[in-house]
Amino acid sequence: MKKHYFLILLSLFLGLHLSAIDILAQSCTQLSLPENATARLCRQDGDVTIDLDYSPDGKTLASLINWRRQIVLWDIENRAIKLTIDANGRTVRYSPDGKTFVCGDVVYDAITGEPKLLLLDGEEYRRYVVYSPDGKTIAGAGPKGIRFWKSNTEEPPTDALPVGDTPIDVLPTDTSAINTPGDSPTSIPFATSSTTVPGISGLSYSPDGKEIAIACNLGIWIYDPELNKEVALLTEEIGGHKSPVVEVVYSPDGNTLAAAGTYSGDNTIRLWDATTKKLKFTFKGPKIHTGWFYGLRSLAFSSDSKMLISTDGKGSDQIHIWDTVKGEYKWTLHGHRGGAQSAIFSPDSKMIATAGDDQTIILWDLTSYPIVSISPDSVTSSTIGEELAFDVKITNGKDISGYQATIEFDPDALAYVETKYGDFLSGGTPVQPIANQHAGTVQLASLSLSGDVSNGNGTLATVKFKVKAIRTSKLGLRDVILSNPEGNKSYAWIEGAQLLKTVITEDGESIICSTNISEDVNKDCVVNIQDLVLVATNFGKGGGIASDVNSDGRVDIIDLVLVAGAFGDTAGAPTVYEDVQEMLSSFNVQQWLHEARKVNLPDSTFQRGILMLEQLLMTTLPKETALLPNYPNPFNPETWIPYQLAEPTSVNVSIYSAGGTLVRTLGLGNQAAGLYQSRSRAAYWDGKNSVGESVASGIYFYTLTTEEFSATRKMLILK
Repeated sequence: MKKHYFLILLSLFLGLHLSAIDILAQSCTQLSLPENATARLCRQDGDVTIDLDYSPDGKTLASLINWRRQIVLWDIENRAIKLTIDANGRTVRYSPDGKTFVCGDVVYDAITGEPKLLLLDGEEYRRYVVYSPDGKTIAGAGPKGIRFWKSNTEEPPTDALPVGDTPIDVLPTDTSAINTPGDSPTSIPFATSSTTVPGISGLSYSPDGKEIAIACNLGIWIYDPELNKEVALLTEEIGGHKSPVVEVVYSPDGNTLAAAGTYSGDNTIRLWDATTKKLKFTFKGPKIHTGWFYGLRSLAFSSDSKMLISTDGKGSDQIHIWDTVKGEYKWTLHGHRGGAQSAIFSPDSKMIATAGDDQTIILWDLTSYPIVSISPDSVTSSTIGEELAFDVKITNGKDISGYQATIEFDPDALAYVETKYGDFLSGGTPVQPIANQHAGTVQLASLSLSGDVSNGNGTLATVKFKVKAIRTSKLGLRDVILSNPEGNKSYAWIEGAQLLKTVITEDGESIICSTNISEDVNKDCVVNIQDLVLVATNFGKGGGIASDVNSDGRVDIIDLVLVAGAFGDTAGAPTVYEDVQEMLSSFNVQQWLHEARKVNLPDSTFQRGILMLEQLLMTTLPKETALLPNYPNPFNPETWIPYQLAEPTSVNVSIYSAGGTLVRTLGLGNQAAGLYQSRSRAAYWDGKNSVGESVASGIYFYTLTTEEFSATRKMLILK
């Protein structure tokens, strides 16, 4: 009886509205529907929605209203409001079975909206709450880390939390400060993380329940709820964000972890391999939209894990979709008046729901949308000078009266030849293509001046290139904009192409080279010394180039070591040491090793890279000590005296006159084994004796002396 009475009071306190208020959504007829949208949901007394979540069956959409702190449950089929409930959290999440949802410190019945469970918490761990994949646990993130509650009060109490099938050794939570009602339906936290991080702003369970990823000021904190300990901290030092992370989410297949950075920092989306904790891709704002984000708000994966959607707040209505397999931008939706706050795929990924500052929710159809693609999507070329033709095609075009598109190509692999416009929008006026061979771009555009439109499928243009080099490269599309006779613009889903190279393995097998190996900097299907040198050549440069292997926005020692760590991962691994002494000096490798050991990341690939650099150093070291010819020779008044050392030793160079008189001694001190041939490393003589006087023209001899070696050569001064 007491329990039933408490539920009634709790329902009244939390403001459950079961009356006819807000039973039906407003029509929103004053706002037009953008292209590909099927409905716009809003309330008469609406406010900004800050979070969305679909029920597992896709029939209900839960939206969390900002200032009112209310949850609105929408009937998706009828576009109507089912319930409105007062709440106190920052996120709303359905349980895996769809029977309940949690917001703040309350678990609600998903059908009636009645509160079923109160999560006792006196330290604000209720800010961001999620269910474990098995639904037995609720994890909340707060100022001191993570706290855990049981989601089912009917189970007998225990000192350990069953996550999956494995009990954990929990850190007991001090509940003395928590006021516990006698017979109330409550859940006392049974465990709190043993460590903490600052500035937590979100969390996500891995699909297997073995990890929790937390967005925080330091980057991504990954925690093991079974062992109650930290697993990893993905920070800037290993290619992570340079600023606090505001959102983090695991892909449904558990292979990828996506995170978003703050507007005040690097403002990027980064995708990590959830198993190896290695950075896979970095997404910046699409070039068609200024090339940066305005302020990332939310991230969500499609059910098949192949797509990621991001909202770009701070006054921007842009909602971007990304290919998580290829690491490419695909499409942009826009239609909110103001910033886009939240976005989520429906469980079957046939629909997207987005919420904006205009106090509306838009439902988007993903079953039919315009696609602009390059055909064929892959070509294998084997002849320099060969001409390749690619069609730029459109599918599902609707009322198209104009378009523009930019093709991006590798200027080192292809040379632009010509463009011929196609049959789609045949009544339009094509613009003369603008080709920039240096930048590797071709800009296309056409416009119907009469207002005629084209629909369906067709070819926008055929673009021809000539092969300059046999290498794997990408042919991409960007800045694709479609317009209708009213001048309204929309965006198309874009699909690029690949120019592939065939390589022969050690076993004589012919295989196709892939562009997805970031360590293959020059895209020749082999990770070797050439890639290492390219990275070193670009030290200090910004991101956006192939040498930025980990896509952290700068080329540095970490990129170089990652390339070294990938030696042996491609078909061309046997060429790792080919011509190494001609391309590398022991001095350079020693410097790289010194910098790498200072960073010393625990990542296995990085450690393998250090080992590979150590092996490279051995190959660059001379097999014997030698004195080499000076240069220039003859000279006036200065010259450089090169040499090589097979082992560390003290070094002196002595200068003698033709009569054998000692003119000058150059004490070079203790030196490491290596090549001393460049002007910056060779011994330098300015043509003066030991008292600073310039010597006369004539023949002189120079002798290199080490602890176990001595050799002499002659040189000539001509004045």
